[in-house]
Amino acid sequence: MIAALAVTTRLDREANVGLQRALPRRCWAGLVVDEVVADHPKILHDGKVALRKAKVWRGITTGRSA
Repeated sequence: MIAALAVTTRLDREANVGLQRALPRRCWAGLVVDEVVADHPKILHDGKVALRKAKVWRGITTGRSA
């Protein structure tokens, strides 16, 4: 089970990196914002929380630290 999770996590990250390279930055940023807002609707009311979550999310999807 852990091996399957590791594989799917790696594939997810590779897919995100591929999309980042294929899509214009503005389009990619819009997709990221849409997904974060969909997952955390209250985020629009607190800019500091929104920025922190965006940095964490970016780190997770790109393998970079926030």
